[in-house]
Amino acid sequence: LETNNGRGVVFATGTPIVNTMAELYIMQRFMQPDALKERGLHHFDNWADTYGETANNLEFKLNGDVQPTTRFSQFVNLPELRHLASEFMDIQRADNLKLPDGSPAIIRPTKHDHVIVSETNEAIDSMMSDIHRRAEALKGKRPGGKGDDNMLSVCNDAKLASIDLRLTDAEAPDHPESKANRAIREVIRLYHEHPGTTQCVFSDLGINETKATGFSLFKDMQKKLIDAGIPKDHIVDFSDSSMKDSKRQDAQDAMKRGDVRIAFGSTQRLGTGTNIQKNLFAVHHLDIPYVPANLEQRDGRGYRSGNQNKDFHVYK
Repeated sequence: LETNNGRGVVFATGTPIVNTMAELYIMQRFMQPDALKERGLHHFDNWADTYGETANNLEFKLNGDVQPTTRFSQFVNLPELRHLASEFMDIQRADNLKLPDGSPAIIRPTKHDHVIVSETNEAIDSMMSDIHRRAEALKGKRPGGKGDDNMLSVCNDAKLASIDLRLTDAEAPDHPESKANRAIREVIRLYHEHPGTTQCVFSDLGINETKATGFSLFKDMQKKLIDAGIPKDHIVDFSDSSMKDSKRQDAQDAMKRGDVRIAFGSTQRLGTGTNIQKNLFAVHHLDIPYVPANLEQRDGRGYRSGNQNKDFHVYK
């Protein structure tokens, strides 16, 4: 920066603000520290007091109780913040990029979002009662030793059970209206109704056999697809530990050709860097990542230039 009179460094990212408003402050600290100092905003507390507003809201806890919580709720003094950030930041979204003749520079399919609602049942109600009991038992207690129950385990078990109860209870029934089984029916329907297209099934949970029950979500779902008449060689599991880089590339190429039509994987294994958009018609989210950018990466496997389908569907 000193050599080039404050210029000569380019930061390029698709996700400058991933999860919190503090990430904009960090970008400003990198790119315009002098401007922040001039305005007395080089400390985060001063920056947050100037451009952020907190709100006190009642939020539900995991055990069903309600507690008051203070969080950043919105930006304030937005014109001033936008003017300051625009000194170094040029924001371009796909819809803004145009060719010299005015036509879109990036052609993407029309995106359709679908929310699949699974009704509760007796087994789910029993599980939620147990989650509430465990959370209540931990209230006010300090974390215990290795093997003791804790809130992280409670939260994780709740997320696992919301997909398929067998991930937390080996004796649980394979309920036809579970989130996993609802997804299976959608995958089979789209497979037959849209020949030649491909689909992705995403989950960061229950991928491998769980220690508690020995149940593998992906293996169970793949077996049901095969039992429904879908050829085994039309299915690929990117989370398979035996899939090295060369096999991963072969699987991507097969999906581009349409030889493989259904892919399973996690955000890490099937998300960023996986170029399979050519025939991708739908993605199915069995869980939702905590970080919004990760969800966008999943959807970005098909909602991008190069997808030959006019429509792209997201099920969650």
